[in-house]
Amino acid sequence: MDSNVIEFVTLSGVLTVRKIPSIDVTGVPNLLNGKAAVGFYIEMDFPAYPVAEFNSDDTSLISEATNGASIIDIKRTGEDLLVIP
Repeated sequence: MDSNVIEFVTLSGVLTVRKIPSIDVTGVPNLLNGKAAVGFYIEMDFPAYPVAEFNSDDTSLISEATNGASIIDIKRTGEDLLVIP
């Protein structure tokens, strides 16, 4: 395969995988057993649910489920809630 990008269709959405060249950030080749390592990295972009505002005046059940912890914010992610105490 000559492509640097592969996409997989998953139940959560499209998983994109990219082949990227290795980066020498130190100016010195990476050494592996005394020899310069040549290679690449794999970058994976996992599908994620979009985060939306949770609009509800009744947060008492959520507060009760968190043992009365104060709630700073609540977001909706798909069918789930993200509670920030």
